[in-house]
Amino acid sequence: MVEAPPAAAAPAARPPAPEVVTLDGYVRRSSGHSTTWVNGVPQNDRLQVDRDGVRIEDEQRHAIHLRVGESYDVNSGVRQKVLGEGNAEVQR
Repeated sequence: MVEAPPAAAAPAARPPAPEVVTLDGYVRRSSGHSTTWVNGVPQNDRLQVDRDGVRIEDEQRHAIHLRVGESYDVNSGVRQKVLGEGNAEVQR
């Protein structure tokens, strides 16, 4: 009995793009380098910052401008402020 050779492994599927994009934070150091957190993942010197906020591209390469604390639902186009209104106070 002759056995068929094992099937080649299928290439790893690309993980699905997140449906909601959240800009968690942005830091620019004195050296000029920056870190931006998108959906909790640091992006070192990868994203463009301008007066409208941080420019993020979705899977179809559409530009989304978000400010820190904003979320954008890619499917519905709804933008939300995660932080809401009010003041933040630091006590020392």
